[in-house]
Amino acid sequence: MRIHKIITIGRVAACVATFLGGTGLTAARGPAPAGAQTPASGSPNVLASDNFSDPTSGLFPPISPQPDKWQVGYVNGEYQVAGIDMTADNAAITTDAVFGDARVAADARVDGDTGNTELGIVCRWAGPGGYELDVYPGGGTIVVSKLRGGQRTNLIFRDQDPNVLSGSQTNHLELTCAGRTITARVNGVTIDSVQDTTFTRGSTGLSIARALNPGTVSVRFSNFLVTQP
Repeated sequence: MRIHKIITIGRVAACVATFLGGTGLTAARGPAPAGAQTPASGSPNVLASDNFSDPTSGLFPPISPQPDKWQVGYVNGEYQVAGIDMTADNAAITTDAVFGDARVAADARVDGDTGNTELGIVCRWAGPGGYELDVYPGGGTIVVSKLRGGQRTNLIFRDQDPNVLSGSQTNHLELTCAGRTITARVNGVTIDSVQDTTFTRGSTGLSIARALNPGTVSVRFSNFLVTQP
């Protein structure tokens, strides 16, 4: 399973690390937009949310700091992440807020090559590194992995799982990091839990990957929500 490159994009900052080459670049960080981290009214357990309706007050960057490789943006009530470079393998796009325990949820659908695109979410992401839930609609694969020091370790792996909706259908993803327990849910079904203490705090966000062959990938996300588990 891939991974050659990770790009982590904060609200207005980028950190790019090429693990095989061992080089990195960090861009300057600016102020977060007003209202970006405001919990929903009447929902004290909501830590952050974005329905992707307004790019001026959203959690994620409206433009890509690496436009030659990745296209990002708010499009018709969704957030698009697309690899426009055929060698761009993986991207994790995170918010600036840092949490310890958090439940990350989002709806995601493939917007392009359904046989080559993985979609996912991340929690306790820093460095870059952390915990990531990936779903591959082309093969029904569900993976929860830990990325640390450029090395990826699969913590949960399910192949041809019937809970994954295929093609361009929307999958609902949930990744909970609570204490030492990491739990994955897909379309309302708990897939599995695992114990790991490598990461205790970090950002939350979205991820996309190219699963198999060289090519462009694109995912549309909606209803991003971070709550207290």
